[in-house]
Amino acid sequence: MKTIDFICPLQNGVHARPAKEIELRTNQFSAQINLVNKSKDKVANAKSVLSMISADILLNDACCFEISGEDADSAYEFLQQFVEQELAGIDEASPTSNVQTSQLLPVSLVQAAPNMLRGKVASTGIGHGQAVVIQPVDLLVLAADYSQQADTEIKAMLEVSLTALVNKLSAQLDIEANEIVAAHLKIAQDTELANALVAHSSARNAMQAIGLACRDICEPLEASSSEYLKERTLDIKDICLQLASICYGRSLTAIPVLEQDSIIVSPSLLTPSQLLALPKEKIKGLVMGEGGTTSHTVILARSFAIPALVGIELPQGDSVLSVVNPHQALIVDAVHGVLVLESNPQTETFYQLEQQKWARIDAHNEVFKHSSVTTRDDVHLDVLANIVTSQEIDSALESGADGIGLFRTEMLFCERATPPSEEEQYQHYLRVVQASAGKKVVIRTLDIGGDKPCEYMGFPQEENPFLGYRAIRMYPEYLTIMTAQFRALVRASAAGEVSIMVPMVANLDEIRWCREMLDQVTKDLTEQGTTIGTVKLGVMAEVPSIAYLLNQANDYLDFISIGSNDLTQYFFACDRGNQAVAHLYDHMNPAFLAFVADIIARANQAGIAVSLCGEMAADELAQPLLLGAGLRQFSMAASKIAASKRRLSQFDTTSCQTLFEQVVGLENGSAVKQAVEEFISQGQALPTLDEALVFTHREVKNKAEVIKLLADNLQVNQRAPSAQAVEQAIWDREAVFSTALGFSVAIPHCKSSAVTHNSVSLLTLNEKIAWGDDVDVDLIIMLTVTEEGKDTHMQVFSKIARKLMHEEFRSSLKEATQPAQIIDILNLTLNG
Repeated sequence: MKTIDFICPLQNGVHARPAKEIELRTNQFSAQINLVNKSKDKVANAKSVLSMISADILLNDACCFEISGEDADSAYEFLQQFVEQELAGIDEASPTSNVQTSQLLPVSLVQAAPNMLRGKVASTGIGHGQAVVIQPVDLLVLAADYSQQADTEIKAMLEVSLTALVNKLSAQLDIEANEIVAAHLKIAQDTELANALVAHSSARNAMQAIGLACRDICEPLEASSSEYLKERTLDIKDICLQLASICYGRSLTAIPVLEQDSIIVSPSLLTPSQLLALPKEKIKGLVMGEGGTTSHTVILARSFAIPALVGIELPQGDSVLSVVNPHQALIVDAVHGVLVLESNPQTETFYQLEQQKWARIDAHNEVFKHSSVTTRDDVHLDVLANIVTSQEIDSALESGADGIGLFRTEMLFCERATPPSEEEQYQHYLRVVQASAGKKVVIRTLDIGGDKPCEYMGFPQEENPFLGYRAIRMYPEYLTIMTAQFRALVRASAAGEVSIMVPMVANLDEIRWCREMLDQVTKDLTEQGTTIGTVKLGVMAEVPSIAYLLNQANDYLDFISIGSNDLTQYFFACDRGNQAVAHLYDHMNPAFLAFVADIIARANQAGIAVSLCGEMAADELAQPLLLGAGLRQFSMAASKIAASKRRLSQFDTTSCQTLFEQVVGLENGSAVKQAVEEFISQGQALPTLDEALVFTHREVKNKAEVIKLLADNLQVNQRAPSAQAVEQAIWDREAVFSTALGFSVAIPHCKSSAVTHNSVSLLTLNEKIAWGDDVDVDLIIMLTVTEEGKDTHMQVFSKIARKLMHEEFRSSLKEATQPAQIIDILNLTLNG
């Protein structure tokens, strides 16, 4: 027997995703392969996802692979290389919430003092609705209500039902949440589940057998010290619940009928299938008494934009159901981590202001979302979306995408026993092209190889698969598969222009091969009478050599797309997943910026269109540099499009070009970032006085509402990134002494790093409110100054304070009905 010792490098341990990656690799061999957790003395079958996640392998646990039997030598060499080069990079960091239960609450919410509980934010947002309670299902308890069955009947029933479950999940792969369905399919197909069911075939009935099998598989995970691994039990319970429902021919979960806006409340985590069965448009929030932020149910909630709280803080032994009644009005505040059980007028006002703030921010972005973007000097830009599945096209376009800059097609090919047919691919590509309605659509051909194995493609063992046999380099060997993809792509062009993009191209021979492949497929389809539209051919610029092929390639290529993620890695010869060298990965490094500019210039000279996809495209510090380098097409995650459009429209390309020329001479990426931050601050300086900061003759109930209203307005107008931080700074100043000056006037103020632009905000009221020190006010002037603005702060304060001594000045401000009138009056005061 051969062994490979290693220390687990995975932040979240061996949960479903990395276990699936290991399983894909070990199943290439006939040898018996075990994964041993030496730290906890547990042995797992390395060809079973369930077995591996049950081994409770966490970060820094001592582990080893044990390999024996046929082709053990080949397996040993392959896994040795896998451990050394790939293992650390097969998982991504777990999604976590930026909001923790220990965060400070907004002062105005604390002062409102509603009956509320704290919780952990799992999916951001705020929702109002009536409580709808969903109780968890216990299969072992349910089993007592079903009649006893013979062993043979149980075995036959479970075998048939398990096959039916696999078929059901396979059929669901093309609908919503297909990544989660794929993970469930892996569990249903796992031999460990089948073995656990067989082991309990002597149970009272099939229901009890499933419940016992579920318990056996989940117990090791629930005993783990890792919250992340504990949450993986939810998927196993979901599969077992679905299996039991198939066995008995009816749903075992009571799916509530939602007739109005609802908050779903459960003492435990809902299963993904439970959430998918509910009408999402009626769900305004989720409250789950236990669990963390990484379950598949939470991931679904984020994708559906449903606010969600988990881990509600309760007295020991209490359940969330002990404090929530069915049909009770609730507020799920998954911004500040609060579940409001009983509201009051001041709390309602707080949330009305919150909703108004976010609606106004969305409205500001909405202006840019569905309009073309031009810079201040009238240069047109395209902001495109990256997608992974055809199901994302609608949401990408709704997010304001000017088209699709990168459709990764790997999801169509991976985690299945056979490649997708030409017709199956065609339907996916057609959906994207039709929905895009004439907008740009770039579809990348299969980017797969030794680092991304497919069960039906026998890739060779390599010392470094990232630089080995992958993408276009394997196309000639898998010609049937690639021809089917090219045919499907060309057929989809009948519905609109299709841009085919080939990854990992490194030389002119490969470019010529792509053109010949496309020409041959087009010729064959035309001869078969197939209608064909416009098809363009391009390549990913991710291998550095591509920069010096463009003049020669202009007879074959229509466009290139700079893949900034891989290009950065290959440029610096570093794997960003390898923590020992990850510091070298820096797309803000002056040398890399110069290289990107060189690619753009050479492409333009050759008459080849150029875009950029990857993390760099949405990086707010990189964007002005890319503009300065000549880039005009950006492709990014759909969620970042609206804000990017708004940001890009505020730049001037000439100024950006000057900035770029300055930063390429700096020493490192840190110096570049500092220079860009200064450029943005100076170039987007906002006037201290602005009509957008003025409110006249408003009905406001109290001091807290005034401060929140004015602080929120600063965030809406991009003068402060966090209204709550400004609000806190104002209240901290109020705690020193009241800012009521007499004459029915208050001047709340702060100097804070939470402020990015010096601002004077003004509010006049129809009715006076109490401000403190027995002073009622109906004129509020709020001064908010940056950390660097101390002198400005004192000058403005003293000038306004002096003028406020005069009744004529006060009256002119209170009587003004339009913000413009007030700005004219203040300008005379401060600048006259």
